[in-house]
Amino acid sequence: MAHSRCHKPCQKRNELEDKGEHAEANLRQTNTGSRRSIEVAFDERQGANGICRILAMIKEPKKSCLILTQQGLTYREIAESLSLNASSVGTYIARARREFAEVYGKSPERVL
Repeated sequence: MAHSRCHKPCQKRNELEDKGEHAEANLRQTNTGSRRSIEVAFDERQGANGICRILAMIKEPKKSCLILTQQGLTYREIAESLSLNASSVGTYIARARREFAEVYGKSPERVL
């Protein structure tokens, strides 16, 4: 259950990308003045791709803990859904943030 919840953001992003690429092509054909919005959409998609690549580098259960906490689950809920000790969840999240920050280039406090 938690596995599918953790991968949904990237799967949904991929589905939206497919739709977005088609919409961008139509927009490009019909409105040349909206070049800025296409560039913004591209930049946002590139950012999402980068985040998914970085998350793929983080090992389980750290990755799942990080994603689930961002989805609003409490440490207890995360522990129950992943069959972990509740006292370990915070440690996994801190380590995942640190690993993410090392790759992304930001301080761990500002990451997710």
